[in-house]
Amino acid sequence: MKLLFISTEPYSKRDDIWREAMLNEFPGAEFVFWAEETTNLSGFDYAITWKPPIGVLKKCSSLKAILSIAAGVDSVLADPDLPDVPIVRLIDHNLTQGMTEFVLHWVLHFHRDFDRCMKWQKQRHWGYLPQCRPEDRKIGIMGLGELGGAAAMHLAQLNFDVAGWSRSRKKIPQVKSFAGTAELIPFLNRTEFLVCLLPLTQETRNIVRKETILQLPKGGVFINAGRGSHMDPTDVLNALDSGHLRAAVLDVFPQEPLQQDSDFWTHPKVIVTPHTASQTTPESAATFLAKNIRLIEKGESPAHLLNKKREY
Repeated sequence: MKLLFISTEPYSKRDDIWREAMLNEFPGAEFVFWAEETTNLSGFDYAITWKPPIGVLKKCSSLKAILSIAAGVDSVLADPDLPDVPIVRLIDHNLTQGMTEFVLHWVLHFHRDFDRCMKWQKQRHWGYLPQCRPEDRKIGIMGLGELGGAAAMHLAQLNFDVAGWSRSRKKIPQVKSFAGTAELIPFLNRTEFLVCLLPLTQETRNIVRKETILQLPKGGVFINAGRGSHMDPTDVLNALDSGHLRAAVLDVFPQEPLQQDSDFWTHPKVIVTPHTASQTTPESAATFLAKNIRLIEKGESPAHLLNKKREY
């Protein structure tokens, strides 16, 4: 078996970890890292990838499947000339755990008004903040897939008033489900803290823009750990400046790394994290990748196969 790892992300410091993790699963396999000087791409059975260079995958003439090492596959689908093979999304418990931690951290941060405490500290001000009950705080999760569903469930267990919006109706205990275009505005109208964990598709691109932001109650918080292209950066900044948004936590941006001259870096109401809400760990991901490879080798369908029509 020949495995090809293709990515334009700076994984060089983890190359040995990826190789070791995959060879622990398949001791007799050949594991190769793609490089720009790589010319012969025939003979590889599986491509393990994130942000592959456009045009490279089609040169892999014998692929049985493309396996993403991220929950989203938008970077793979950005290539217009992919080979006609199954594309498998990554569903990994460590990835889900990390995202849940990120969402809970920032929801609790603003729910308990710690942003105001930090401002007061700089002013040497000793003030009083009334405490809001979690059941009186309305949290809205855009995207109730593996990541969003887990975050919603954990927030509900903390007694927050949680709702989710997704393409189709979901059933999660203590989470109100809104579905489809017709229910987006009612979902936004009741949401104080908006968390975006949607897959990036043509339908969800630029979904957080002026028209949708203004449907949120004034003073809301926006947390984006989905994709940068889910939001219109100018509209988010304008909403912060006008006071319609109290704050924004942004882990993802339309262009990454975030440009040095971006206003997000210095805006007093913005927290920037460098796409670190949740990261793939090779040791954990390798178990999932190997499970799907074994299914394909047995002639069975892999788990979490991409629906190319829906783009996730």
